[in-house]
This record gives sequence, structure tokens and C-alpha cells, in this order.
Amino acid sequence: EIDVVSLMPMSVATDRNHALDRIRPLVAFYCGFFPRYNRSIAEQGFPEEAQIIRDAWQRGDQATAIAKVPDRLIQMVSVTGTPAECRDRVDEYRAAGIKHPVIFPVSEGLTGKDHVFAAIDACAP
Repeated sequence: EIDVVSLMPMSVATDRNHALDRIRPLVAFYCGFFPRYNRSIAEQGFPEEAQIIRDAWQRGDQATAIAKVPDRLIQMVSVTGTPAECRDRVDEYRAAGIKHPVIFPVSEGLTGKDHVFAAIDACAP
């Protein structure tokens, strides 16, 4: 028997759009900087977006790379949204066979600790 573990980038906020915007730079970084993540994102249904993000990142235009990350892509590669949405998403992963979801809370600025605790609270049983 094997326990399946998965690292899940997570952004939790009472405002869903704020949660999406908080994690968008991380997704742009992975897609723009790492060739294997860029290829994976393209193969999972985002070929044009992956190319645009990569091109912008490679020329040093990180603001454009970040702006070009669509919400649908964020939802595919992370657990992001309101506490209830994040809890439901983690439950979906568990139902799919992830025995140990490992959350990776994304935070920002001086309130980063609050973001980490919000992610923990969203996942608490």
C-alpha cells in the first residue's frame, strides 16, 4: 500500500478575487521560469497562455506574465478561493486518492502570517 502525497499551493481569502490575485505571481513564475512546468501547463490545455507567459517572463516583463495568468489555470494548479472553496477543493483531492494533502500557503507583505493561518483554518477538519 502506498500513501499518495501532493503539495498544493494555496491562497485563501474572504474575497475570491483577492485569493486569485495573491497566487497569480507564483503561477506566472513557475510557468515563465521553469520549462517543465511550462510544458506541463501547455499540455494540460493552456498552450497559448503558457507561451505568452513564458515569452513575457523571459524578456523580463513579469507584470505582463502575471497579468496573463488566467483564473482557470490558477484553479487547475492550486487550491485557491474562499475558505469554503478551499476546503471543498482539498476534499476533492482526498476523494481522488490524495491521502496526505500538503498545503503550501502563499502569502504577501506584512500580513503573511495571517494568510498562512487562514489556509490552515480552511483545511482543518
